[in-house]
Amino acid sequence: MKAFLIFLVLGTALTAALFVPLQGRSFWQRAQAHGIPRAVARETAHGLRASWDFLASLSHRNTSPAAQPTDGAPAHSPRHVSRKAQAAAAQPAHRISREGIVAQPPKEKLGQTDRAALDDLVAHAR
Repeated sequence: MKAFLIFLVLGTALTAALFVPLQGRSFWQRAQAHGIPRAVARETAHGLRASWDFLASLSHRNTSPAAQPTDGAPAHSPRHVSRKAQAAAAQPAHRISREGIVAQPPKEKLGQTDRAALDDLVAHAR
């Protein structure tokens, strides 16, 4: 409870120091006149971008000389797959959503009489 009270007092003091006007203008207004908030935001953005670029440049792959790709062409050209095989490979057997959920087939098949009875029941429910 003491820590909460201390943070509350410090936050109030900081807010008062920023926004209570002294000699006609608050510290925040004076900082804006000098362009300090904009400069701090720009430098923060540059720092975040540089950090992101550094992290993106790190590679998780094995960097041993044996793992490096070769610059030469392959010994033989790849075999071309027929258009029918390409189309069959492009169509998944089951539909998969963006979340990775595979659509399951229906558990039951309705016969003609059951479908007619269900449609009749739904029509009377309206």
